[in-house]
Amino acid sequence: MVGVPGRSKGCVTCRRRKKGCDKTEPACQQCTRSGLKCEGYGRELVWVNNTPNGENGKAHHSNDTRVALHDSLARSAREELFFGLLISMSLPYGHLLSPKASAISTNGWVAAVDEYYNREPAIRYAALAMSAGFMSVEDKKNQVAQHSQLTLQGLQAYNRAIHEMVKGLKDERRSKNDGVLVAARILQSYELFFGRAPDWRAHIEGQLALFMARGPASFTSGQAHQLYVDGRVLVVMLSIGRRTKSPLNTPEWRTVPWRIVPKSIKDKLMDVMEDIPYMLVSYDNLCACQDPDRMSELYQILMLNCQHISNSLDAWEREIGADLDRFDYTVAGTPVPTPQDDTEISLVYLSSVYWGARLMLYSTLGMAMKYAAEAMSPGSDSVPEVPQIRMLNPGIFARKIAHAVPLLYGPAAGAMQGASGLFPMALALRYFATTEPPGQRSVESQMVYDLYAKPFVGSFVGRFLNDLQ
Repeated sequence: MVGVPGRSKGCVTCRRRKKGCDKTEPACQQCTRSGLKCEGYGRELVWVNNTPNGENGKAHHSNDTRVALHDSLARSAREELFFGLLISMSLPYGHLLSPKASAISTNGWVAAVDEYYNREPAIRYAALAMSAGFMSVEDKKNQVAQHSQLTLQGLQAYNRAIHEMVKGLKDERRSKNDGVLVAARILQSYELFFGRAPDWRAHIEGQLALFMARGPASFTSGQAHQLYVDGRVLVVMLSIGRRTKSPLNTPEWRTVPWRIVPKSIKDKLMDVMEDIPYMLVSYDNLCACQDPDRMSELYQILMLNCQHISNSLDAWEREIGADLDRFDYTVAGTPVPTPQDDTEISLVYLSSVYWGARLMLYSTLGMAMKYAAEAMSPGSDSVPEVPQIRMLNPGIFARKIAHAVPLLYGPAAGAMQGASGLFPMALALRYFATTEPPGQRSVESQMVYDLYAKPFVGSFVGRFLNDLQ
């Protein structure tokens, strides 16, 4: 990491967050009010690329004053700085999630970074890559000359992390350690923020392979359980995008990891989401069918799948209760309230995923009913009786997402929380793109498109959504 002396006289924390600092000592009021640790007013350390294995790397130095430390002390200080930066820029309010927030977020796993940091070399390099990437983006935004060096250092650290992952996977002991899963999650995030979409997908597939190799009984408690329930979310979303059954959608994988820890409200929603690919595949089969007799059977199968999803979402909605209204603009009004803590930010995410599930349900149901009416012969005996399913306008849920999801990209939300909002955002944008007249945008679709203009956020949002085209 390259220090930039002379940029600001504010504290290190405020300089990193690009906030105005009141320079109160020993801790500024800006940090105190935000509940953050004020890191003081000294210069930030220059990163010298000494690896944990003692290998000598080449350092890129500017003419700035460098701070020389004993190797063991320097390494400890650097790694503490990198870990602190990873947390402060990734998570809501710059700190690890509370237990309540972890239960409904996808980022509770980050707590495992600290636990396994000194045990798994791949984590150290992956965390360094992320930290350097974040600093490079911030410095580029502020036109600091060293940003290209930080980008290079991030890539070097990423490549070293991949090297360590390969070594770890060949080691039977390391490959079954939670640390390898932690490193895979960090690398997936790095690719999403700074790399290419196919690569972040590959890391999700790699994480899935690690799950399958260890078996469901390996994830019943502790950090292993948190890593599984958070990682499962990514596997489910990838399966929906590919319209294929998740390999984790089996009786064993849906029960054994919760033998000790009861399912959270998030876990129960993921159970419903995991069934959505069946509905999507049923619709695809209906549209591809050329046999009128077979078509009626496929239509009935699709309706049964839709009924199952609808009933499951109804039950989930009853269980979560009034919390679902907190960031629903049709109940709370506009603009929707600003989240006050990490639990509320996580609730924005959970609500948006639920609305995304409703959006997929009613969009699929509407298209299926229209297709069946046009494809099946009027008055034909082949049209079967189908379950009665409540039908709502899917646009309602796209608009709910549009009003809530920008909260996941606010200054206090953290980059990883923003990444979690990409899936419901993509669902809403796809709906708007297929229903709004060319060249026209509703207020709600414009709210989502405006996120493209946000520094850093706009770059990875754009890459993600373009990859989905």
